[in-house]
Amino acid sequence: MTLYWAFGSNLDPVRMRQRCPSARMVGPLYFNNAKLVFRAVADVVTCEGSRVPGGLWEINERDERELDRFEGVSSGLYARWHVTKKIEGRKRRILFYKMNETGIMPPSARYLDTIMCGYRAIGLDMSYLETALAESHDDKERTEYLDWRYKRDQPRLAPRDHVKPRHNLEERIKEGKPKAPPVLPFYGTTRLIKKENATDKFIRYLERKNKGKGSKLSRRGQ
Repeated sequence: MTLYWAFGSNLDPVRMRQRCPSARMVGPLYFNNAKLVFRAVADVVTCEGSRVPGGLWEINERDERELDRFEGVSSGLYARWHVTKKIEGRKRRILFYKMNETGIMPPSARYLDTIMCGYRAIGLDMSYLETALAESHDDKERTEYLDWRYKRDQPRLAPRDHVKPRHNLEERIKEGKPKAPPVLPFYGTTRLIKKENATDKFIRYLERKNKGKGSKLSRRGQ
């Protein structure tokens, strides 16, 4: 089994279930000396003293091949990177994907909403998203690829204030609403969750939340 670190749309348990049915959420994991940026989609860069929230998944070989395809490894859009971290006293090799593209551009509102679902699912700090979104507006720099992508998709770009304070799960828990999510943050530790599939638990949580609203979440992501 492979440990995979997600920091973008693959944080969303429902989306991840569609792409990698066998994936199991392990828990939150922050990368130090790194920074979240948007090049229409999420990417990470080296930045001393900063850190990036993410989620750790356990995936099998089939899931890994599907992620390679989805991330566009063969086309050169993303590259496979690995980092070694000590987890429960053992050095573990962790896979993540980093863009080969440069430039800065805000994400679409729909894409950002998916990431926010993932942040809420495992209790990550939304302020990192707020900062990255604001900087993507301030430092906007379209490359040839980003310009092509924008003209092709013509997305509704997420406005600067799209990540609103009311979406900050930690602050809402302090206020007493909503109840704590299925998986609470470890605030940077790398301890594994044993014998618990947070993906299934979160989907059940959403189904209970949406009960009676005319919508039902499929466990197969349909």
